[in-house]
Amino acid sequence: MAGHDESQNPIWAQAKARKQMDILKEVARSLSETERVRANQPIASMTELDLEAEQLRLESLLAEKMLSVDDFRRLREIDFFLEGMRQRQHYGPAREEWSQERLSDD
Repeated sequence: MAGHDESQNPIWAQAKARKQMDILKEVARSLSETERVRANQPIASMTELDLEAEQLRLESLLAEKMLSVDDFRRLREIDFFLEGMRQRQHYGPAREEWSQERLSDD
């Protein structure tokens, strides 16, 4: 009987393993919730970081051949928004917003 007790894991090791599994489940649940919220968020209100994360999620669905028609349209729209953001960062404000500099206070 003593040999049987020695082969089992100690109680603290079992508790630690359960705690690690609980933490992993919580992280997975949190990531799933974040993806669900991001997938339902309007594109115009998303930050560049959110757009890139959503783009990666949709591209992975495309690679797995599990992308719906609506998801494909969303991916195209996100690509368009990201390209516009990157162009504005690269080229600065639109030419219409520029004004001439004046040397005097006239």
